[in-house]
Amino acid sequence: MNILEKRDFIHSHLHQLDEELISELYHKMYSFIKEENPVVGYTASGKPIEKSQFISELKEAEKQIERGEFTTIEDLEEESEQW
Repeated sequence: MNILEKRDFIHSHLHQLDEELISELYHKMYSFIKEENPVVGYTASGKPIEKSQFISELKEAEKQIERGEFTTIEDLEEESEQW
């Protein structure tokens, strides 16, 4: 099957796909088409995370660590004992 046949097949059968598969295809296509700011991951709810957003959040996390704003594994273990 050549590329034109594949495109025609996809186009003519999109209506048969469920929401999950449509979302997956959308995210892959979106990250491919938007190369200047590609999708590098997804949130727990499935929302795409673009490269610029990821880098911004990473820099903020590094600043929080420098300010001592973090939870150690020991603190987390103590806290979880009270749940």
